[in-house]
Amino acid sequence: TMHSLSAAAAHLASLLLSSDAFVLQSATHAAVTRGDKSWRTTNAWPRSRFASSSSTMAATNNDDDVAFAPPSSEKKKQKSFDTFDYSSHWYPVTWARDVPIDEPIRVTLFDVDYVLAKTMIGGEEVFYAMIDSCPHKKVALSEGRITDCGDPDRKYFQCSYHGWTFDGGSGQCVEIPQTVIAKTDNNAIKRQPTKTAKNRREDATAVAVTAVQGMVWIHPSHTPLAALQATQDGTLQSPPRIPEIDLEGYKTTAAVRDFPIDWTVLMENIMDPDHGLIAHAGSGAMAKGFDLYSADGVQNTMQVDEDFTEGGAWKITSSVNAVEKMIDYNTNVRSVAVPTSKDEKKEKTEKNEPLPPPKLATNTFVAPSLITIGRRTNSTSPSAFITGFWICPTGTGRVRFMSAAIGKLSIPRWMVHINLNNFLDQDTFLLVGQHRAVLNREAEGYLQKDEEG
Repeated sequence: TMHSLSAAAAHLASLLLSSDAFVLQSATHAAVTRGDKSWRTTNAWPRSRFASSSSTMAATNNDDDVAFAPPSSEKKKQKSFDTFDYSSHWYPVTWARDVPIDEPIRVTLFDVDYVLAKTMIGGEEVFYAMIDSCPHKKVALSEGRITDCGDPDRKYFQCSYHGWTFDGGSGQCVEIPQTVIAKTDNNAIKRQPTKTAKNRREDATAVAVTAVQGMVWIHPSHTPLAALQATQDGTLQSPPRIPEIDLEGYKTTAAVRDFPIDWTVLMENIMDPDHGLIAHAGSGAMAKGFDLYSADGVQNTMQVDEDFTEGGAWKITSSVNAVEKMIDYNTNVRSVAVPTSKDEKKEKTEKNEPLPPPKLATNTFVAPSLITIGRRTNSTSPSAFITGFWICPTGTGRVRFMSAAIGKLSIPRWMVHINLNNFLDQDTFLLVGQHRAVLNREAEGYLQKDEEG
């Protein structure tokens, strides 16, 4: 009996779509910008995206506390996905190559906008990120500029409305053109940030940002200093890596696309090989490749392994023999003429030539945002060609899809975009309809819980 969905995809889907730890709400944006403290009492983010309780929507009139205080991380060994904390991990937001130098841009994560900038200091790329809101008039800092304020060794975000200027590493306001907030003896403005117990009302909110293997990651619950401290004490791990990217001779061709689809639906789609032969039938050989990652439940069963590590990381890997299953079934059982690679193997068998053992088709999901797909000789060997997917949950019903072809061939990026977008269009319209149904059912479920509770 053919499996309609691989074991790994089914397991992942059930976890993502039912876990209270996962479900986030767009009201987080309001809570962050208004200064709501209620969600800071726990490392887990709000339970429901659709809840509108006073605890998550209440505003505060305390102007000294407009910026949120990131929750602290606890060092503990995770034993179950039920305790997975989505607020305590790094999230990919954009390719580093797509960020212009000294020009702020906006990126979005869980319906919260951030201003991101890349600068060159000492010949190296340095990234800064803050909540995309000037504390003065709530104008988007991403509409502003990057300035050095006369100091070539430092970079600052400057609001384009009234010129308030902020240190990218701390968020502290270092200059208000209409007032002199600090002077030295020689009457020069003192722009070095000072250490304070808490943010002043004129300070913006800096968040931790880093670049790993060409991808920019943001940690929504840590300031840069807090992330550094958590990394040093072992409670925060660095963003996950794809080993093949670091191997000599391997090249990476990056792609990006924004979808009006919820990220749970998109990730389940990527991890579901059984849809490939049907939904992508027009792609020829590309569609047939999906069959290698499917399981037939008979001779080729799926092995699924879960791994929990220090710092709260969770990884799930599925492995199956990289041989044709559905194609073989159609050809040999249903007598449907489907071109396959069996002809070559059949000739070798007739000549009594031994066939090499099949490779392993592996899917790996490193929560919360990285998926890799590739064939390997064994579970630990590198893949000659691997596809990486970095999924950014920009908001409820919105997602940023970033992928890379990783191998020894150099493929022009424009060619990847043309072919990949045509490929993605083959089932995007299906996912849009599915995602509406998923979100509606999710909302109905929480409304029912509210009525019962």
